[in-house]
Amino acid sequence: MAGRFGVRQLEPKRSLNQPSCTRPQIAIAREGDLLTKERLCCGLSMFEVILTRIRSYLQDPVWKGPPATNGVMHVDECVEFHRLWSAMQFVYCIPVGTNEFTA
Repeated sequence: MAGRFGVRQLEPKRSLNQPSCTRPQIAIAREGDLLTKERLCCGLSMFEVILTRIRSYLQDPVWKGPPATNGVMHVDECVEFHRLWSAMQFVYCIPVGTNEFTA
């Protein structure tokens, strides 16, 4: 099919070097870029705010639980978040058997 069309027919009518946006659009894009750079320089990144909030949630004692009775780790119960998360990931990654999956 590529042989039927000439290269000239497939080329766009505008050159790639020619901007296809208006002056107000260019001004808005430059202003947005400047505001983003200013926010990043001031530390006003949304990503940083979200990570800080998650850190404050995870520092809550409810995620850590009480100290282990044996002084090392909990054996009979799972009261620490990272152990629960690890166990959930392990179970999730176990391959499904031939007769175990039902839709």
